[in-house]
Amino acid sequence: MADSVPRQDILASLAIPAEIRDDMHALIARSAGAVWQRPGLTPAQRSLMSLSVIGALGRMEEFRTHVGMALDNGLTRLQICEAIMQLGIYAGTPAAVAGFRVATAVFAERDAS
Repeated sequence: MADSVPRQDILASLAIPAEIRDDMHALIARSAGAVWQRPGLTPAQRSLMSLSVIGALGRMEEFRTHVGMALDNGLTRLQICEAIMQLGIYAGTPAAVAGFRVATAVFAERDAS
């Protein structure tokens, strides 16, 4: 994981209007950043939880970001795929199909770089 939480590359990728961008980044840093730094779960465990919740909600743009973070946090591609498979049981096959589509694209992007 990057030295700072939340990661600056992820904050920079968020489509937030310039008029409120700095305030929103600060809010994210205080809330999500504080949770990700807590000692109770490893970054990999937090990534699994994030994939599950974001996938169940169908927020596939954010899911894409979190697939990359999950890889950066030490999850294997197989572990990510297992989480998506389980997502399909609890949130429905369409959620799993969308999740696999996103994961396949992220994996391909990683392979190409």
